[in-house]
Amino acid sequence: MERSIMIRNVFIIMNHICMVNRNFGQCQSLGNDPQLISGFLGAIDTFASEVANQSMKSIEFGELKLHFYKHSKNVELLVVLVTDLNEKQDLIQYKLEKIASIFIEQYADHIENFKGDVEIFENFGDILIEMKLAQKNCGGRPECDGCPNSGNTSKILNAFKKGKRGFISRIRSYFKRSPK
Repeated sequence: MERSIMIRNVFIIMNHICMVNRNFGQCQSLGNDPQLISGFLGAIDTFASEVANQSMKSIEFGELKLHFYKHSKNVELLVVLVTDLNEKQDLIQYKLEKIASIFIEQYADHIENFKGDVEIFENFGDILIEMKLAQKNCGGRPECDGCPNSGNTSKILNAFKKGKRGFISRIRSYFKRSPK
């Protein structure tokens, strides 16, 4: 499993609160409001659970794919990876499981006693880089400040913000394909 996949973003969400929001991609932003995005991602997963009685696995948006994962030890914790569309699913699944396990192990006490303070989790992206589970973004900066691409908002967020029917039809098509 040494082949590296390009993780563009990692979100770790608990009860719709963004604990980790780290960009590793090409400084293409999913927006400047991680709580908005986390609420959106959490709502998608909750919707999937209500309608199909299962957690969301993935959604494709143009050239990007969002992968959802809940760890068996803490199903309140939702890990979402944003990758390129063509990445291998077995490698993505491996990274999802590994990232969730490391996060739970590293921050077990903080997760159990979580009261909304997310500062303690700020270095988690650096841990993923050190463990070679993720790579620094395209410019090698810790974040996208100063990058000419940092203002480019993802089509995912644009579709969500504008309420385009395309988003709703993608959700509907996912559930039509999914076994109940």
